[in-house]
Amino acid sequence: DIVCLNLCTYCSKDKKLYSYRKEEESHGRLFSFVFIHEFKE
Repeated sequence: DIVCLNLCTYCSKDKKLYSYRKEEESHGRLFSFVFIHEFKE
């Protein structure tokens, strides 16, 4: 399943989410997450 969240890292002020566009400078941060679950029958 893919879950889509209606969050904007640029305009979200109440969440502590990093936004490269909002900060306008390079901090060298990148985060990515992928989880693959295999079902055994």
